[in-house]
This record gives sequence, C-alpha cells and structure tokens, in this order.
Amino acid sequence: MVIVTVTRDVKGKIVQFEGSGHADFAKAGEDIVCAAVSSLLQTTLLGLQEHLKLNLEINKEKGNLRVRIKKIPQQSLQVIAESILETMVLGLKAIEKEYKEYMKLIERSG
Repeated sequence: MVIVTVTRDVKGKIVQFEGSGHADFAKAGEDIVCAAVSSLLQTTLLGLQEHLKLNLEINKEKGNLRVRIKKIPQQSLQVIAESILETMVLGLKAIEKEYKEYMKLIERSG
C-alpha cells in the first residue's frame, strides 16, 4: 500500500508531505495507482521547487519521498504554495476514494 502523510502546522498550513511504499495494484511499470500518486507528489515538488523557488528539505529514496517546506519569504508565494499543496491533497483524496485498498492518505497536525 502507498501511504502519503501530509503534516500541517497549527494554522492548518501544509508544512510537509511524504509518500512511501508500493500500491501493488499491478506489476512494476504497470501500476496506475503508484504512477498517479508519484505523479502528484513529483509535480507538487516541481511546482514548489522550480516555479516558486522555495527552500525545501527533500529526502528521496527508491519508493520514498519526503518534502519539508521551510519558511516561505513572501505572502504572495505562500498563497501560491498553498494552492499547489491543497490541489495535491484533493488529487490524493480522489485516488484514495477510488483505490482505498491500495493507497492511504494520512493528514496530521504537527
């Protein structure tokens, strides 16, 4: 099962997301659940890193990705970052709803 954990601060802002595991929906290279989750997480990372140029703490290993968002310097960037991150959560919730035995989303306060 793929497990994605989203951590929010006391104000409800996402400060970290982490994905780990394998869905085992299909064999490697054909697993649409793994591909969908990976695509969302990687695209979110690209948006934050390449488009917004945010300072991130990134830990990537095979089958695992953890991204911690450090302080965002400008309010305008905060609004855009929140839009990117909350859109990621919406996509993950849709995947979880359809494939609940293969993917789990955990949201927690940190």
